[in-house]
Amino acid sequence: MSGDYETHYINQPNISYIKEKTMSCNLREIAVTSLLEQAQGEISKAKANVEIYLHNPVGIGEHPDVLGAIQDQLDVIAKAEERIDVINKHFIVHH
Repeated sequence: MSGDYETHYINQPNISYIKEKTMSCNLREIAVTSLLEQAQGEISKAKANVEIYLHNPVGIGEHPDVLGAIQDQLDVIAKAEERIDVINKHFIVHH
């Protein structure tokens, strides 16, 4: 390795030229974005579960208390939304 990232990565599939000056990545941005996307995914999953419970409650054999199961999913949504709010308030730079 000569430190020449451009020639080091040129033969890798799906990787375009990476120049040494662009090699530094913003780990803060990556971490914050990942946390936001994870919370958004948890919300999407919980919403899908609620829709399933509402449209087909008999299909949930392990949840005889459908309303309790829905409440559990609403709690997941509330927790994820709170996490998004905290990230936006404390870690997103607003210009």
